[in-house]
Formats: sequence, C-alpha cells, structure tokens
Amino acid sequence: MSESSFIGGQVGPTFACIMVDQFIRLKRADRFWYEFTGSPAPFSEAQLIELHSVSMARILCDNHPAVDAIQRWPLNLISNFNPVMSCDSRVIPSLDLARFRV
Repeated sequence: MSESSFIGGQVGPTFACIMVDQFIRLKRADRFWYEFTGSPAPFSEAQLIELHSVSMARILCDNHPAVDAIQRWPLNLISNFNPVMSCDSRVIPSLDLARFRV
C-alpha cells in the first residue's frame, strides 16, 4: 500500500493508526504499566503527576556522565525553538523524590 506520510512524519495515516492501536493494546495488557491503577503496587496520583513532569532531557542529564547541556526536547533538532541549555537549567524539571518516600 502506498500513501503519503504525514508532514514531518515518516509514516502515513494507515500505518500510524496501526502503531497507535498496537501501543494501546500493549499498554492495556501490561498489569505492571506504571499508570495502571490496578497494578500490584500502583503509584499515587501525586507520584504520577511527578513522573509525568520528567522529560527525556532530564533523564539523559541525570544518567549520562558526558551530558552537561542538552536541548529541552533531545529527540528533535537543535533550533531557535529547541536550543541547547545547561542541565542545571530550571527549564528542565527535576524529579522530586519526596513524593516517593513511604
């Protein structure tokens, strides 16, 4: 099947739909998915909010010793809208572990 890809994308609407459907099925079938409230040890609402605030930039800054600066959306190209900034920048929020203490 041949179809044009979305603007800025690499797949067309049919394959995009298939990928979304597959992800939703995998997510719903995983009883350990972090957002699933019926899991054996679910996160609280406050913990989920904190987890959703973490970005790929923060994960890379905190876990890669050679990364001192990164763009806010590291999977996108560097641009005026996505400039490189210090890992110490408040624009890249840190995870507050206080919400996870028992």
